[in-house]
Amino acid sequence: MIQIQGGQYRSRRLVTPKGSDTRPTSSKLRAALCDASQGLIVGAKVLDLFAGSGAMGLELLSRGASACTFVENNRKAMECLQQNVSSLGLESRTQVIFGDVFKVIAGLQHKFDYVYVDPPYKAGFEVRLFSLEVVNSWALILEPEAMVAVEWSPKVKRGGQVDFTCGGSFVVMRDKAYGDTQLTQLVWVGAQKNREEAPHDQTIT
Repeated sequence: MIQIQGGQYRSRRLVTPKGSDTRPTSSKLRAALCDASQGLIVGAKVLDLFAGSGAMGLELLSRGASACTFVENNRKAMECLQQNVSSLGLESRTQVIFGDVFKVIAGLQHKFDYVYVDPPYKAGFEVRLFSLEVVNSWALILEPEAMVAVEWSPKVKRGGQVDFTCGGSFVVMRDKAYGDTQLTQLVWVGAQKNREEAPHDQTIT
C-alpha cells in the first residue's frame, strides 16, 4: 500500500495491484510535483492518463483539485482505482474510464486544466503521445495554458525521439530527474503556435 502525501486525505492508504504490470508514482515524486505546482492545482479539472491505482489523481484531489478523470486499461489496476475512489468517498468528483488512452482522449467531450501522464516506461507511449498525429486530440481537451506533467525514464530505449513540444504546441517549463525517473512539465500554448516561437532543443532521445 501507499499513502496520500498531503491535503485533505493526507496519510490515507491506497491499494495498489500486485505484480510488475503497473508502477505507482513514488511518494517523493508526487509530493515534489504538488509542491511545485500547488497554485495550479486548486480548483483544477484533472486528467490522469495511464492512471494505475489512481495515486496521482487522488493526490491532486486531496490538495484541492475540483474533479479528476482517470483513464486505465489494466483490469487489476482498475479494480484498485475504483476501490480507492470509493474508500475516499470521491465518486461525485471523479470519472473512471477503462480503455485505450489514445482512443479515450480522442473522444473526450470536456477540457482539462491539469494532465498527468505516466505511461509504462518500456512501451514508449510518450513518443506517440507527443507526436503531430495526436496534437488535434490535445487541442480538443486542454484549456489555454493547461499544465501537462509527464513521468518517464530517459534510460529506456524507444523506437523514436520524443518531441515534448509536439511541434511547438507545448512549452517545456521544467525538466528534472528523480533517480531513474524524469519529470517533464509542459504548458499548452496551442496547436497553431509557430514552431519558431517555441523553445529549441527540446527533442529528447
